[in-house]
Amino acid sequence: MSADSLSDGLTETDPTRLEQLTQDAVDAARAGKWDRVEVCYAQREILLVGCRVGRDLARRLCEMDEQVRSTLLVAQAGIMSLLADSAQFRRRLRNLRQMDQTSVLMNGVLHVKG
Repeated sequence: MSADSLSDGLTETDPTRLEQLTQDAVDAARAGKWDRVEVCYAQREILLVGCRVGRDLARRLCEMDEQVRSTLLVAQAGIMSLLADSAQFRRRLRNLRQMDQTSVLMNGVLHVKG
């Protein structure tokens, strides 16, 4: 089967709509609205199925996709940092609780080993 016959079933799609959906995804990512990003990409996928996309449009979409990816990586790094801080806080809290339980068991008397 030739490349020409493969492309016969493909249709042109509205580039403005594809770009708008992708820009909406960029804006939603910057706002931290990841559910909205997912919706935008799902709608874009529907439009792209069975369609031809020109080289310039594909390049613009990829550039916007990279912006979403970069925003995602920054958000992911922030979340990882918060999780690490939370784990450290939990360890400190656990240590304080253990110290408190120890002091209660000792009836408030401190023992000094020397």
